[in-house]
Formats: sequence, C-alpha cells, structure tokens
Amino acid sequence: MAVLLRFAIKLIKYRAQTRSAYRWVAFVAMVFCPDVANAAVDGPSVGGVPVDFVLFAITLICVGLFHHHTLAVGLTGMTTIIAYKLAFTGFKAGDGLSGLAAHFGHEWVILANLLGLLLGFALLSKHFEESHMPALLPRFLPDDWRGAVSRPPARARDAGHAPQPAIATAKPIAAAIAAGMP
Repeated sequence: MAVLLRFAIKLIKYRAQTRSAYRWVAFVAMVFCPDVANAAVDGPSVGGVPVDFVLFAITLICVGLFHHHTLAVGLTGMTTIIAYKLAFTGFKAGDGLSGLAAHFGHEWVILANLLGLLLGFALLSKHFEESHMPALLPRFLPDDWRGAVSRPPARARDAGHAPQPAIATAKPIAAAIAAGMP
C-alpha cells in the first residue's frame, strides 16, 4: 500500500497540470485495491462491475452482432434486466412490481422521448430507402474519403466561382431525383 501511495504522489507531482494524473491514480487504486471499487457496488458484481451493467453491455454487443433483429434483441435485454432487478436487487424506488411501477413513473418522460426519437429515425430511414436516393447519390458524390463537402461540381469550378460545396452538389441531385420519380 505504501508503494502505491508513493507512486500516486510521484504521478501527481509529475502531471500536476493535467487531469489525467487523477484518472491514473483512480485506475491504479481500483486495480491494486479492489475493495475500493467493490465498496461502491450494491448487490452482486462481476469484477467490481454491477451485474445489471454487465447485462446491458451484453445487450449492446448482441445488438451489434444481430443488427437485423435489434427490436427483439433490445426487448430481450430489457426483459432480462428487469427480471434480474425484480429477483435480486430491486429498484431505487423500491422492491418488486411496485418499485418497477414507481421507476417507470419517474422515468416516463425520458422513455417517451426515446421512443419518439427511435420511431422518427426509423420512419426517416425507411422513407430514405424507399425514395431510391441510395441508388442515385453515388453518381453525384465523390468516390473517395473526402465526401460531398470536399469539392464543388465541375460547372461551378469552371465558371470561376466556388459556391458552398453542399449547396452546389444538392442542385444536380435534386434534379436527378425529380427526373427519376414517377
């Protein structure tokens, strides 16, 4: 323990001007003194990390792996975490179904906003795919890493003035969309 404290003091003196020194001290303290990390955890944990965080991380990994089935994976993860909280740790507002109801009562605004955002993005992406834009855009966008904002179309460069690249690129794309729609 004395070696750890001497190391922490040297590190703070060496990096007194940066915040990273404090992060390193906290990291070293958690690695060499796991009791400090476990003191902050209520309930079961895996390596000092609460089990509900581990379940959430597994859910995120599964969403990435099974990205064609995100709704089913997300609902399964949510159900698993709720079942774990009901069975083992309870909620901040209380234990059991009454604690779950109180938790939802406290968080309903955030959940409603999240639902609205997710549904809005889903509708927008479906509309974008059905508009046949993904098939039309490669004809007008540069095919290298710089993207659409890197250079204006040839007509604008040849005319001697360079309008904003995104606006100059949007006109021929809009014309192609109008010509391609029934």
